[in-house]
This record gives sequence, structure tokens and C-alpha cells, in this order.
Amino acid sequence: TYEEIYRQVRQCVDLCHRDGVIKDEVARNPEKYLVLDDGLFPMLKSYRDAGLKVFLLTNSYWEYTSVVMNYLFHKEKVGKEEQKKNSWLDYFDVS
Repeated sequence: TYEEIYRQVRQCVDLCHRDGVIKDEVARNPEKYLVLDDGLFPMLKSYRDAGLKVFLLTNSYWEYTSVVMNYLFHKEKVGKEEQKKNSWLDYFDVS
């Protein structure tokens, strides 16, 4: 039944998220899974320049978010020292 298919797919998706296998792979090879958008950070800047508050809402751990956002910001995977700077945070209202 459709209900059984849904339940089985949901169990698989939940398991992949729970054990970190998906996020670990994306963090290792962001260029394989993430699509760069040249307009992302100019758009965020325009929002801030217009006086809007900008925030990032995620259910991911900080370590994964930092890897992904640094990749999107620098348009390449960066080393640990550059990642620690988290320059992309300047585009968000963080308290």
C-alpha cells in the first residue's frame, strides 16, 4: 500500500539523517552535492543594506552548517583555518 511505502521510505530517510551518513558525505565533497549561486551573497547583502534582518534557520549541527556555508561563500572547499573565520556570518544578523 502507499501507506507502507511511505513508512518504509520515511524510516530510511530518518536513518540516513540520524547516523550522519548524508551530511558526512556532503561535507567531504560539497562540490558534488551543492550548487553554487553567484547571486546568493549579493542578495543577502542587499537585504541587509535595505535594513532587513537576515537569519539562517537550520536543523543541522554547527559543524555541518559551517562547512556548507563556507563552501557557498568561498565557492570552494576551504581549509580549517579559513573555515574558522566564518566570514559568511557577516551577511546575517547574529546575536
